[in-house]
Amino acid sequence: MKLSELIKKDIVNIHDVAFNDSTKYIVMEFLEGITLKEYLKEKGKLHFNEAIIYIEQILSALEHAHTLEIVHRDIKPQNIILGSDKRITVTDFGIAKLPNSDTITLTDKAMGTVFYISPEQASGEPTDFRTDIYSVGIMLYEMVTGKLVKDQVNGYFILPVLCMAFSFLSQWLMQRMQKEQQQLQTDRLA
Repeated sequence: MKLSELIKKDIVNIHDVAFNDSTKYIVMEFLEGITLKEYLKEKGKLHFNEAIIYIEQILSALEHAHTLEIVHRDIKPQNIILGSDKRITVTDFGIAKLPNSDTITLTDKAMGTVFYISPEQASGEPTDFRTDIYSVGIMLYEMVTGKLVKDQVNGYFILPVLCMAFSFLSQWLMQRMQKEQQQLQTDRLA
């Protein structure tokens, strides 16, 4: 599996990837638009319905990556481009975890943006698709409140009032993931 095979309209096109001892880079398409972070700065906070429209697009992109066993591991508003048509594109797979690998693509360190990474990622433990879902939940909180999650318990970030949002995210994703896994198994047997 190569990152360049990650093709979907909600995911930035990756043209070339190289990582060896002396060279590490990803060549991605140029996108018109602004980051979701810039949009949030302009708007302050979003109505829940508008936030869900963007969250569903992000989840759809992540669903595709996860079915290919790629975990983004740096989902944050700065890595989401919002086009003039209000469509989003997920970008920056620089620290993504590839299939059958415990390592990350362009670095050997546990990285990510502190406000958005999951507790397991922050502590250097193995990560899977749930890491990205955690980050999406943090983004949803920021989108509807206009604030970053800053509450901490033992060094980990908690979500004060987002049980409903995480419930929505997990149910939506689990249904989609189960459907995709069934399709992948059917395709492999065919």
